[in-house]
Amino acid sequence: RSAGSPPGVHGSTNSLRVHRIGDLDVGDLALVVTVGSAHRDLAFTLCRAVVEAVKHELPVWKQQFEADGSHAWSGLSC
Repeated sequence: RSAGSPPGVHGSTNSLRVHRIGDLDVGDLALVVTVGSAHRDLAFTLCRAVVEAVKHELPVWKQQFEADGSHAWSGLSC
């Protein structure tokens, strides 16, 4: 979790991001980002920037289970 203004942003903005870990079912929310701003366009821009920063900073990997019982890992770099 983190809160406050996104890096490099000054003024009346505030953000919160929460990233879940553990087992998630299809359709579960893995990331929630909220941004408050006096202007809607700035809020959407900042929300997009926060999501991209999380994707860049966070090592994301998953084990996906298929209906036939097989599974595969993705996002691993060895």
